[in-house]
Amino acid sequence: MDPSTGVEPPTEKEPEHENDVDNGQEKEERQPIVRVDQMKKQRFRYVKSSKPKSRSQAFSRYVIIVARRISAQGVFTGEYVVDIRGKHLQQIISEAYQDMPSIPFSSLITLEKEELKLLFYERVTFARKLQNAQQTETSGSDPILRAMIFELTALVSFIDEHFSSVTYELSQLPTDRVTYDLLWTLFRPNTRVFGMGTLREERVFRLSTSGYKQSQDGSSSFILEMDYLDFNGHSMGWVEPTIYGIGSFHGSKPICQLPFFPIVYHENCARLERKLVQRGERLLGLHISGHLQEYKGHAIDGDEGHGNGRVQKFTVNGRVMLDPVTFDNTKPNNDLLPSISTPINTQSLAEDQMGLLSPILYGFSLTEKRWGGFDVMHLQNVEWNKRIDEMLVLPEDRKDFVKSLVKSQRLDSGSDSFDDFVRNKGKGLVGLLAGPPGVGKTLTAEVVAEITRRPLYMISSGELGQSTSALEKNLASALALAETWKAVLLLDEADVFLSERDNVNLTRNAITSIFLRDLEYYQGIILLTTNRMSSIDPAFQSRIHFCFEYDDLSELARRQIWSQFLSRSASHFVSEEEIIELSKLPMNGRQIKNAMKVSTTVAKERKVSLTKNIITQALTLSGSSWRKLPPADRALPTDSDLSDLVARVITDISKLDPSSASSGETRANSGSAVSPAHTLTKPQIGFLSCTVFLIIITAFQLWSLQDVPNLIFKIKLTLMLASVSAAVVIFPMVLGCLI
Repeated sequence: MDPSTGVEPPTEKEPEHENDVDNGQEKEERQPIVRVDQMKKQRFRYVKSSKPKSRSQAFSRYVIIVARRISAQGVFTGEYVVDIRGKHLQQIISEAYQDMPSIPFSSLITLEKEELKLLFYERVTFARKLQNAQQTETSGSDPILRAMIFELTALVSFIDEHFSSVTYELSQLPTDRVTYDLLWTLFRPNTRVFGMGTLREERVFRLSTSGYKQSQDGSSSFILEMDYLDFNGHSMGWVEPTIYGIGSFHGSKPICQLPFFPIVYHENCARLERKLVQRGERLLGLHISGHLQEYKGHAIDGDEGHGNGRVQKFTVNGRVMLDPVTFDNTKPNNDLLPSISTPINTQSLAEDQMGLLSPILYGFSLTEKRWGGFDVMHLQNVEWNKRIDEMLVLPEDRKDFVKSLVKSQRLDSGSDSFDDFVRNKGKGLVGLLAGPPGVGKTLTAEVVAEITRRPLYMISSGELGQSTSALEKNLASALALAETWKAVLLLDEADVFLSERDNVNLTRNAITSIFLRDLEYYQGIILLTTNRMSSIDPAFQSRIHFCFEYDDLSELARRQIWSQFLSRSASHFVSEEEIIELSKLPMNGRQIKNAMKVSTTVAKERKVSLTKNIITQALTLSGSSWRKLPPADRALPTDSDLSDLVARVITDISKLDPSSASSGETRANSGSAVSPAHTLTKPQIGFLSCTVFLIIITAFQLWSLQDVPNLIFKIKLTLMLASVSAAVVIFPMVLGCLI
């Protein structure tokens, strides 16, 4: 027996034919006869030929058979075909690869070139088993143990011989570095591979296959086909394998700097494993649809309907609703949701499988109004603002009414709740918020959402489309989402839905009718905002449960808003007197909020406390309408000032009358007598006086109307006032001059 080759040569006592002996009795059988020619002696004779052995019989004593593959031209192709025949080896290899049921090592198989790498991955395991068996062996050991030692020795010898160049190259490298050609030595099938996802989140994959691939442009890459565990809203399990790649590189490279590498090479492998288990437990708790969470960071959104698996990022800073079921129903062609190939039971997940769970949860961003995937590590539980109603500048009786109304609203109320005569009709709560911008309409909706602890879903009429069909479809989708999530729906700028119907605009009439129908059967809380109360269709009066009309902010209301925003500032030196000065500026709540945001950012960047000067600078650069106001040190002209101005002008004009000068009086600037040719007549003096007076009045009118935003309206008003002034002033003065 030669352990180095794994071959036991046949003995002389071996029967020549497999049927030579049968139960100890010889049997006569016909044997072929062969003619043997002796050319030199020119003789021939007939002899009996022996029956050739079959291929299986010829190599029955070998445990490993290695065959070289020869081309049709008789050239060695460099590929080997290996048969594993040893019974003990088949069992040992089967145990080593029990996590790979696709490879039937339990029976006689043939390993191609790539499959031979499977033996290399477990070389250490085989050598350890051989060492243990040799230590157990004694002089009178079991022949089965000796046979196993023989087969293991042959296997280890074959691996060392076949992969001798690979072993040598690895020995020349540090254990934490690898070359591109030796990447395959790291990636045994079923290895847990660490990598970073699209959102730079830590991911762990299960390797299926790997190998080198040459692209059409001649570049090479190492391809990894890997899968992981995910949840698509309907089932959890293994997703379809996804292809990842490692680009080629020169020289050696640290293993931990590869885009993908076995998790055992991670510098903090133990800590990472614990972190992955904790993350997996949190993922399992959020897989059920309908979780409202706070999110700040990047999210991913798939290209719908292309089937190319591309994703794009977008930023989210607000609340998200985790709901993969509704995601799938709303966007069935979205490539982001995973396809589960092998479902599993979530109750039977082991700790190592917890790390294989995808950290991406699927849902809807309420701020960006987009479906996408969100990293679980950026999700936080919602902290409801219990004092948000203090920011709403409304009369206390109105705020108490709103709070009482929305708290009593329950979609799942019992039989004692009020219902319409028609089933499922009139169960919703509809509110109308009317008023100019920046007076608290949106804040009222936020207060309602916080009090009821429901998500706030805000949409505007412009987001629903232009055509009737698109608007009807998108409106129905928005109402369905809000009702599914029991959200407070804020339909901003709802004038297009509320407009009064007429006999001319049939499209607008259709939109109003559709909205009236949907509003009748909606079972949630919906708030509508409008700036035009006078143009609302009368049919909405019976469908709106409460209506709030907001006036422009008073000085007291603006003072409260300034004080509230300043109280939320980390550090400020704005006195109460300065707040009163700021409240005199005719700004709305949104403008005040924007000014405070800019001022706080500037103060933070300068690392100083917030002051009125910084706020004033922000207001100067904001372009708000308050800049059109006169400065504080510039007072409006009084009636006495205007009278004095007119008197001075008339006095100056009267000096041009020759009758007021003495006879023979000369001009001071020239010293010559006044020429009769330049003497003004009374009609000319009267006309000139009226012209100057009209110019002064027109200038005063333009100055006093500088706050009017509409230029055309300003011009019309000025011309009208000038005409009235001409009729009242010019006609009597001209008439007096003529007389």
